[in-house]
Amino acid sequence: MKGWWAPRAPGKAERGRWSVWVNGNWRITFEFRDGQAYAKLRVSPSTLNRILTGVSSISPEMALRLSKCLGRSAESWLAMQHSYDLWQAKRHVDLRGVETLEVRV
Repeated sequence: MKGWWAPRAPGKAERGRWSVWVNGNWRITFEFRDGQAYAKLRVSPSTLNRILTGVSSISPEMALRLSKCLGRSAESWLAMQHSYDLWQAKRHVDLRGVETLEVRV
């Protein structure tokens, strides 16, 4: 059964390690010293902390910064965030009242 597990949020980190799971199959781990990552990204410590703790999502602007700093494409960072957000929405959005619209071509 595909897709039954939650995709990991791309911004989860712990103790100087930022692990990124790609398609739930493999992991890339970036290691950094405190203060090093936010300085290299040119963002405030609180901004990076909100992403690393999963409080904030990765924005297109942050994806560009992460791409430049860590080497993965901005599109891949946004795809991981989108996958996580969509999975969360599928679990919480009630679609019982939504009706199908007939479209004629």
